[in-house]
Amino acid sequence: MQHAAYENSVNHGWWEPPPEDGTVISLIHKEVSEVLDTLRTCTSHHESQKIPGFSNLEEELADVILQVMVFAERKKVRLGAAVAAKHEFNKKRPHRHGGKAF
Repeated sequence: MQHAAYENSVNHGWWEPPPEDGTVISLIHKEVSEVLDTLRTCTSHHESQKIPGFSNLEEELADVILQVMVFAERKKVRLGAAVAAKHEFNKKRPHRHGGKAF
């Protein structure tokens, strides 16, 4: 999926010329901000206009993940394996990581 997302991005011209890493991180941040905006405007439960059958929240969260996958593919990061490994690590952490408030 990571490779397919990257290929689609390339095929649609988003890597002409290849953006700097900071630009890509800014785009990921923009997608996260769109998730927040969807929650703030109380439209998260509304049906997406772009992908019927899914909510606006689902659509916006998918955009975040797709942007991260595209960046990971560009950087040759084994994102799926890293996520699985990090999840296993997190399962062994103490409650609230030893007392953090949030």
